[in-house]
Amino acid sequence: MYVAGWAKRGPVGIIDSTLRDSMETFRMIKHHIDNDMLTEKKTSVDDVLKSIETNERIVTYEDWM
Repeated sequence: MYVAGWAKRGPVGIIDSTLRDSMETFRMIKHHIDNDMLTEKKTSVDDVLKSIETNERIVTYEDWM
């Protein structure tokens, strides 16, 4: 799973660090693509949610409304 910004480091930093995180994540994805290190996967939303389950509260879009 590739992430950047708060998803990668938590709610810390400023816009500049989020930008650097996204550039670092992009370089890693590009490296993996260029070197045929990625295989096609059919991942469902439920699969992703299971992989990120924690004891922490997940804030949904509805929570922001």
